[in-house]
Amino acid sequence: MEVKLTMRDLCGSKGFTLLEIMIVLVLLGIVVAGGFQLYFYVDRALMSGSRMSDLQAEMHWAMQKIIDEVRLAHSLRVGESKQVLLDSMGNGAADAPVYFIYSKDGSVYLETPDFERRLLDSSTFETDYRVTFKAVAAGHPDKGEHELVSNLGITLVSEDSEQGFSLESEVQVLNLRTEGIQGDQGEVIMFTKTFT
Repeated sequence: MEVKLTMRDLCGSKGFTLLEIMIVLVLLGIVVAGGFQLYFYVDRALMSGSRMSDLQAEMHWAMQKIIDEVRLAHSLRVGESKQVLLDSMGNGAADAPVYFIYSKDGSVYLETPDFERRLLDSSTFETDYRVTFKAVAAGHPDKGEHELVSNLGITLVSEDSEQGFSLESEVQVLNLRTEGIQGDQGEVIMFTKTFT
C-alpha cells in the first residue's frame, strides 16, 4: 500500500510556531551551557588535584632527601643564617667538608662543598617553600635523664595561597659523638659528614 501526500494534506497539518522553536532553543542552550560549566568545573578540580598531588610528591621527595643527608651527620648546628653559623665556628675552620640546608628566594637548597643543589624549586609550581629546623630533646629531664640532643625536627612548608601544604618530620642524627645538636631552632643547618 502506497501513501501519497498531496499539497492539500500538508496544508491542513500544523507546524511549530516561532515561539515554540525559540523556547526549545533557549532550553537547549541552558542545557548545553550547564554541561559546559560542569565540564570546566570538573576539569579545574582535576587539574587542581593533580597539581596538589605533584606538589606533595615533590615535598615528600625533598623531605626524604633532607633526612637522608642529615641522618649520618657527625656534627650539626642550627641557626638563623649561614653567616651566623659560620661565625659560630670561630677562626678554626672545620676539618671536614661543611654542608648546609636552607631556603632562599622561595626555594630549598642543599649546599655541599662542591655545588649548590635545589631540592625544591619555587618556579616549578609557582609557590614559595620554607624549611625550618628545631633541636628536639629525647630524654626526660624530669626523671633525671639527660641525653645529648640528637633528634632534629624538620618542617617543610609550601606557602601557596590556594594549596598550602606542610610536612613535619623528626630524624635522629646517628653519628653525633660528644656535643649533640648545637642551637635550638632556625632556618639553616650546617653539618659535617666525615670523621675528624
